[in-house]
Amino acid sequence: MTKRTYKFRLYPSKQQITILNETLEICRNVYNEQLKNKIVWYEDEGQSLSYPDLNSMLLDLRVLNPDIKKVHSQVLQDINNRITKAFDNFFRRITQGEKAGFPGFKGKHRYDSITYPQTGYKFVSQKRLKVSKIGELSIKLHRAIKGTMKTMNIQKTASSRWFACFS
Repeated sequence: MTKRTYKFRLYPSKQQITILNETLEICRNVYNEQLKNKIVWYEDEGQSLSYPDLNSMLLDLRVLNPDIKKVHSQVLQDINNRITKAFDNFFRRITQGEKAGFPGFKGKHRYDSITYPQTGYKFVSQKRLKVSKIGELSIKLHRAIKGTMKTMNIQKTASSRWFACFS
């Protein structure tokens, strides 16, 4: 079975654009905070934080920053997955003798997508996509999706266009 990705244009309202931008900013801040936690923990304890460790730290971050509750839980878990993959790739490149860039913090406008790995989205109609914590978005389905959708990624382009990618 081949893995396919379908990319469709989203047409969010002004209010939804505000929510999407706020979600991206919250996710960027969580990414940077979790990356800092992973680095500091390694410097202090000499051990790396695993993916489950990072997930358990999300509960503490929610207490410190109540805005995090505005983001779907699986989106937050995917942030930890991104950090874990970044370190895995970093160490893989080191062992293979390649040039390896240390995982870096994300600056403003350097975090442009959110991923719903399993749930949190569904099609309401051919023209509407319901996304958890964001609302019903207008979508242009220009072709049929074949197979079972596993993940959805919402991306913002440099020209401030929004897309939904289904894998």
